Amino acid sequence: MSNKISLSGSVILSDTSKFEELFLKETTHIEIGEFENENAFHHFLHLLKASDKNFGLHSPLLV
Repeated sequence: MSNKISLSGSVILSDTSKFEELFLKETTHIEIGEFENENAFHHFLHLLKASDKNFGLHSPLLV
Protein backbone atom coordinates (compact mmCIF):
# COMPACT_ATOMS: atom_id res chain seq x y z
CA MET A 1 0.00 0.00 0.00
CA SER A 2 1.38 3.39 -0.93
CA ASN A 3 1.24 6.51 1.19
CA LYS A 4 -0.98 9.38 0.10
CA ILE A 5 -1.32 13.02 1.00
CA SER A 6 -4.90 13.49 2.06
CA LEU A 7 -7.21 15.95 3.73
CA SER A 8 -9.67 15.22 6.47
CA GLY A 9 -13.18 16.62 6.57
CA SER A 10 -12.22 17.77 10.06
CA VAL A 11 -10.21 20.66 8.60
CA ILE A 12 -13.50 22.24 7.51
CA LEU A 13 -15.44 20.85 10.51
CA SER A 14 -17.47 18.85 7.95
CA ASP A 15 -19.21 22.10 6.92
CA THR A 16 -21.13 21.35 3.71
CA SER A 17 -20.62 24.88 2.39
CA LYS A 18 -16.84 24.31 2.51
CA PHE A 19 -16.64 20.90 0.81
CA GLU A 20 -14.95 22.42 -2.24
CA GLU A 21 -11.96 23.31 -0.02
CA LEU A 22 -11.20 19.59 0.35
CA PHE A 23 -10.64 19.17 -3.39
CA LEU A 24 -7.18 20.77 -3.67
CA LYS A 25 -5.19 19.79 -6.74
CA GLU A 26 -2.22 18.87 -4.53
CA THR A 27 -4.08 16.03 -2.83
CA THR A 28 -5.30 12.72 -4.16
CA HIS A 29 -7.33 11.48 -1.21
CA ILE A 30 -10.04 12.78 1.15
CA GLU A 31 -10.97 11.22 4.50
CA ILE A 32 -14.39 12.10 5.88
CA GLY A 33 -16.79 10.60 8.39
CA GLU A 34 -19.42 13.16 9.26
CA PHE A 35 -22.12 14.79 7.16
CA GLU A 36 -24.78 17.28 8.25
CA ASN A 37 -27.50 15.18 6.60
CA GLU A 38 -28.10 12.84 3.69
CA ASN A 39 -28.21 15.76 1.21
CA ALA A 40 -24.73 16.79 2.35
CA PHE A 41 -23.52 13.24 1.72
CA HIS A 42 -24.94 13.28 -1.82
CA HIS A 43 -23.42 16.73 -2.45
CA PHE A 44 -20.01 15.37 -1.41
CA LEU A 45 -20.43 12.37 -3.73
CA HIS A 46 -21.32 14.70 -6.61
CA LEU A 47 -18.13 16.72 -6.06
CA LEU A 48 -16.12 13.54 -5.72
CA LYS A 49 -17.39 12.09 -9.00
CA ALA A 50 -16.45 15.32 -10.79
CA SER A 51 -12.89 15.10 -9.42
CA ASP A 52 -9.94 12.76 -9.75
CA LYS A 53 -9.87 12.07 -5.99
CA ASN A 54 -10.54 8.94 -4.03
CA PHE A 55 -11.84 8.88 -0.49
CA GLY A 56 -12.09 6.97 2.74
CA LEU A 57 -14.93 6.95 5.24
CA HIS A 58 -14.26 7.12 8.95
CA SER A 59 -16.25 4.85 11.20
CA PRO A 60 -18.72 5.37 12.68
CA LEU A 61 -20.23 7.26 9.77
CA LEU A 62 -22.48 10.03 11.03
CA VAL A 63 -25.28 11.20 8.72
